[in-house]
Amino acid sequence: MSIRKWVQYVIVLPGMVLSGGVMAEITEYHVTDVTPSSFTVVFASSVAVVAPDIKIYADDQGSTELSIPFDIISTPLHHQNGLSAIRLNSLSSSSTYYFHFSDDSGAAPYFPSSEFASVTTFALAEAAPGGLVSNDLIKLDIYRPTQISSLAGAIVLLSAPSASLYPVSSFVAVNGYAYVDANNLLNSDAAIHLMQGGNNIEVNVYRGLLCAGAVDHLQVFYRKYGDDSLEGAQVNLAGQCNAIDTVCDDQTNVLDVQFVLNALNATPAECRFTTELDVVQDEQINVLDVQQILNFF
Repeated sequence: MSIRKWVQYVIVLPGMVLSGGVMAEITEYHVTDVTPSSFTVVFASSVAVVAPDIKIYADDQGSTELSIPFDIISTPLHHQNGLSAIRLNSLSSSSTYYFHFSDDSGAAPYFPSSEFASVTTFALAEAAPGGLVSNDLIKLDIYRPTQISSLAGAIVLLSAPSASLYPVSSFVAVNGYAYVDANNLLNSDAAIHLMQGGNNIEVNVYRGLLCAGAVDHLQVFYRKYGDDSLEGAQVNLAGQCNAIDTVCDDQTNVLDVQFVLNALNATPAECRFTTELDVVQDEQINVLDVQQILNFF
């Protein structure tokens, strides 16, 4: 099973607010881990998160607010990095919920400000007995560009389009690992689908303010090597890509060159450095890496 690189750019959305004297804005959000009775909202703010909050409605006009319990599952470490995750539970299956949220419920208006975001929970269903169902737990190692120190405080989104309509989210721990609960990889029928070899796996790491000053505020970490479960059957989720195929799409073209140019002159001390773009493996991204790719055009 190969990992196809998913390029994530910063999307600056409307609704800038004044919080603590600093202009704050929600730069990106995702709905993750949707089940018949729950879902999670992961979002990034341009400044440290103060008090994440969410409001849920039964209609798209916001006229009927629902009293639904939720948990702030992100930690102060995530919040200081401008990241947050809110988990809603005790929902009804096959139901549509409308919501908006804030990174500072005491001072900032809720986002989106004009129309509501929405999600429909899945129907109740039973998983097929037997077989390997997406892995029970996927272990990813997530490090800083040096490949030594952990990116603790980041949030990982793992998408498997063939097995799930929504990504699943996890937090990077101080030991450098993120454990993804693949049982939340569900489709609209709520059945757990087998992950077939050759399908895309997308790993997106939200670094938030951990990499302040980097060209890409929300930088993607490209995981191209095998991961396996902590217990039970060993499952290789990713095949190795050729070094010159930086996009990991089984061809060498201008896209591979562009990926390198985006991080040109970066070293392991910088957030925009990744070992996958250091094609000649000299701990710097430079014209030699570009030339190596061009040699195989």
